[in-house]
Amino acid sequence: MAQILETYVNWLHQLSNVLGKELVMNEDASCAVEFKDNITLEMAVNPETRGFYMYSVICPFPENPAVQLQMMHHLLRLNLEQAETLQGSFCLSEDNRSVLLTFGRPVDSYDANRFVHTFLHFFDICEGTKTVLGTIGMA
Repeated sequence: MAQILETYVNWLHQLSNVLGKELVMNEDASCAVEFKDNITLEMAVNPETRGFYMYSVICPFPENPAVQLQMMHHLLRLNLEQAETLQGSFCLSEDNRSVLLTFGRPVDSYDANRFVHTFLHFFDICEGTKTVLGTIGMA
């Protein structure tokens, strides 16, 4: 279990160097990175499952039922294809007020370079889908 946490801390250190900001693991093995444009990426590692996870709030879930249906159709298509989401998945927050993009993988299948590359790519996906989903129902 300690090795998984040590690996994760090393990954955060590598990512800190790339981003130019210090990243620190919280007591619950999570870490949040805030970017301009109101994007926050959260990461965590679970030593018991030996997995790491990333997620970000992409946009509010609309209140209008017609727009909800339109957004759910778009989200389900993206979940099915997964090429545009790095094999991540869209879901609703527990309170059904926000759309999240989530991604998780086994720690053992990654190294620091792959983790950093995945994080940067995941950020790009979050940024792009935030723009696209923000336009649903605007027409």
